[in-house]
Amino acid sequence: MTVFEARDILRSIVAVYFGDGHVFFAESKMAKRPEPYITVKLDTPGRDLFAGKVVDDKGYQRQSRRVVARAEINLYTKGRNIAKGNRQATYANTALNDMTLFLDFLESDEGIEEMNRQNIVILPNGQIRDLSALLNEGSQYQYRALLECDVSFTTTSYGRYGMDGIDPEDLPSDSKGGSRDMRTGPYVIDDAEIEGGVE
Repeated sequence: MTVFEARDILRSIVAVYFGDGHVFFAESKMAKRPEPYITVKLDTPGRDLFAGKVVDDKGYQRQSRRVVARAEINLYTKGRNIAKGNRQATYANTALNDMTLFLDFLESDEGIEEMNRQNIVILPNGQIRDLSALLNEGSQYQYRALLECDVSFTTTSYGRYGMDGIDPEDLPSDSKGGSRDMRTGPYVIDDAEIEGGVE
């Protein structure tokens, strides 16, 4: 799996709990997001120094490395209206509580099974932080909770240039790295010896 694929899977797992229409990438541009909403960001991936290598009987090499990246999950909410009857709405901060309930899901049997299905591990790293702030010159609160996680997954590369597992349509990369010529295929014949003749 690539870092880009891991980012998509992280968002999809968060969306299992919060709903697809409420979970966005932190870097995406939107005029206004509907509250409550959640942003996810995958950052600073670090790879194991040594790769696990497998070479088949044809000499075709596959390398696998474990990657651990930091993830930030931010929850933004209006909170809960605690006003009774017809009084003006008064909201209580529920951001920490709501993020704790998400953690309960993530660590549940179904949450763990979902991570297993997606071949990814999401582990909380530290405490949930309350980052609520006043908006509009103090007239309104935006309640916010931040959860940092470590996200573990495995990247795999194939072939002489490490490009054989990449879809040809994705080469060169968006930053112009690599090329389709670097996809060597699993069994490229460099030399051939022909014995005998054609009758």
